[in-house]
Amino acid sequence: MEAEELDLSGLVGLMKTAENFGFARFDSGAWLLLPAVCRYLDHYEELASQVYQDEDVSWVGDQDATL
Repeated sequence: MEAEELDLSGLVGLMKTAENFGFARFDSGAWLLLPAVCRYLDHYEELASQVYQDEDVSWVGDQDATL
């Protein structure tokens, strides 16, 4: 939580937002992450890899030649 600069109330607020969007559920005093989290992350990773593949990184090879 320190890395994200979240205190306990901030984390609870974040989890309530996740619950509103169908990513989490509060049950028996504990937060549960729902399968939608994995589907979202898989989709996000796929999009990120497509963007990376589409980027022009040909300049990287040019830098190696000048070192």
